[in-house]
Amino acid sequence: MSENVMPEKFANLTYKQMRALQELLRGGSIGNASKLARVSERQIYRWMREDEFRTALDTSTSEAITAAGRALSDASIGAVIVLRTIANDSKARREDAVRVRAASAILSHALRWKELLQFEERLAALEAQLIARGAVYDNSHKNQES
Repeated sequence: MSENVMPEKFANLTYKQMRALQELLRGGSIGNASKLARVSERQIYRWMREDEFRTALDTSTSEAITAAGRALSDASIGAVIVLRTIANDSKARREDAVRVRAASAILSHALRWKELLQFEERLAALEAQLIARGAVYDNSHKNQES
């Protein structure tokens, strides 16, 4: 028997908030999310200012982006094989150009993804150093006074 366990990030969300969140994560507009949740657009904007809803949306978005990055990384090996195969084929056809462009795009995006991850790690390390030195850091990037 399977349990229907809701992730902690969703524990305090209402059914309507969950419906809106699903639509927003799917890439839907605020208007579509409000229709699906059967609330006004204004209500969606209110929810987006609430910590719990915002955290659930941000966390879910980050997880989706991370999954996309892993998929790019996984596809990179196949892309290299395609490029190598076509490069070594003396009878390569014009149609192979589409495969070359697709493989090149995968590699380009995968490398960019890696650069962004490295940048994020470096930024986190710098933020940790600032905090360790007693500097005030505001995650929303607004100025704070000590």
